[in-house]
Amino acid sequence: MKFTRDFESKFKTQLEKSMHDMEKYETAGELIEKYFSNFPFHVISSRKQPLLLSSKYMKQVGEFDNKLKELFPDEKEYEDIKSELQKTPIGLFPDFLSLYDELKDEIDKIEDLKDTKVDQLDLKNRS
Repeated sequence: MKFTRDFESKFKTQLEKSMHDMEKYETAGELIEKYFSNFPFHVISSRKQPLLLSSKYMKQVGEFDNKLKELFPDEKEYEDIKSELQKTPIGLFPDFLSLYDELKDEIDKIEDLKDTKVDQLDLKNRS
């Protein structure tokens, strides 16, 4: 709770502007070190290395790697998403894909409905 409170305070402007650029949050490392110093540093070889609690996470994301690449064709965005998903509980990734598909289907239905209404309006205007 303290980490969240301090994070939201420190990055209030970025959060209010819904910034997704991870570089804007780079100084969050200070808060991570303050609140999560219980992770042994000898197992972390790089500041950019994802902190994984189990090898199951890598396997989980690896199983869906092609789907991730399809959803996020931009390489940087793909790597950011993959890194974040590696940190999530094991059951969350399939739920993420399911929710993504569900939302995409809803968007497709809305766009189809919109196209249908535009076509109907065109026909009416031509008459």
